[in-house]
Amino acid sequence: AAPAPRGAAPLLCNVSLDSPAEERWLPVLRHFDPVFLRAAVARVIDQSVPKWVHEVIRPIAAELELFMPQPFAGEIRGLCKALGVSLGDGVLLNFAYESTAFCTSIVAQDDKGNFYHGRNLDYDFVDILSKITIDVRFIKSGQVAYQGTTFLGYVGLWTGQSPHKFTISGDERAGGRWWENAIAAFLTRNYPVSWLVR
Repeated sequence: AAPAPRGAAPLLCNVSLDSPAEERWLPVLRHFDPVFLRAAVARVIDQSVPKWVHEVIRPIAAELELFMPQPFAGEIRGLCKALGVSLGDGVLLNFAYESTAFCTSIVAQDDKGNFYHGRNLDYDFVDILSKITIDVRFIKSGQVAYQGTTFLGYVGLWTGQSPHKFTISGDERAGGRWWENAIAAFLTRNYPVSWLVR
């Protein structure tokens, strides 16, 4: 994967919600170098997840369906299988992005009544994330059900819209240690916020 030129729009991809969860992201993966993606996953996890959390989650991840709702569990499993990374790393990657966001959204209206909804993504790892940021159209029965911007390997959305209906974004908030929140959500079968956006 090479970085997009400065100011360029992210790659626009389709993900079919009619496909089995484990296969949905495979067409998107074809646009990226798997060696780079595996290295990116390892770096994000190593630099944002405490080692002990990694050790706790790795064995639990083998029973993913018991703790995580579908279709997210299946999507993560399919991405991990295609990339050749452990299921534990796929789960941690999705929670690591939950932990490292310091984002802000804005909504503005011009003098003609047009609304604008924008946001920044204040993540670390700009050198990695700039290369794997994608705009995704989620297709159901041949129609765009919703769309949003995310990072390849991450099944949630922090920014999304349903065409001609609404836009939504999630922002950072302080509320306890990230890993406590993530483990609690994981073990109690609750959804991370970015999954609710989807």
